[in-house]
Amino acid sequence: MRAACRGGIPTVMIVDGEGTLAWVGHPMMGLDTALDLMVSGEFTPERMEAEMEKIRAEEEARQAKIAPVMARVQQALTPGSEDWASAETALAELIELDSNFISGAAPYLYVAKAKQGKMDEARKYAADLMSTALKDNPQALGGMAWTIVGPESPLVGEEMDTELAVTIAAKAVELTEEKDADLMDTLARAYYMDKAFPLAVETQQRVVEMAPDMPEYADRLKQYQEAANQG
Repeated sequence: MRAACRGGIPTVMIVDGEGTLAWVGHPMMGLDTALDLMVSGEFTPERMEAEMEKIRAEEEARQAKIAPVMARVQQALTPGSEDWASAETALAELIELDSNFISGAAPYLYVAKAKQGKMDEARKYAADLMSTALKDNPQALGGMAWTIVGPESPLVGEEMDTELAVTIAAKAVELTEEKDADLMDTLARAYYMDKAFPLAVETQQRVVEMAPDMPEYADRLKQYQEAANQG
């Protein structure tokens, strides 16, 4: 890394058939192009630099479109002065501009719909995500479930669909074969908020067994046990 004057992570290096270091860079900025040129036999430093200029120009143009939309999202979600209608519009636009934002933006888009009383629309949106864009993304699904039922969730009363959160979290746990403590913790929280206290306790006990060095997991287990004992 030092010899290549690179300090960032991740960094990828491509060595050609003659054992020469041909390209060094970030995997999201030129790797596919470099590999294609290598395979086709068209790689030269000059050709790659020309392609990199195109890639940089495209990225600058993309960022120029995204930046103002991101600013609108941040303004609309300012704590204490949220504008949920504006947030919904800006978040949808952000995802439309770049689908890579969907895992982080989708939970807030769901919340924006719910906070406006659009519960049927919000539920359909979540269900669609579970079968399409997020169907193989357990971390994103877990993030959505936690956004719905987590301690800092902005959703209250009927806005908080605890049954939906259980469904989403259970899918995330299924995708990870019950081996991710954080996602199991999310499922336990969803059970707890859905007043399924025995299931919350059972699930959280497994979380504590998986991660005994995490005191917050043990604290939540005590909370769920107290709720279960009170019936």
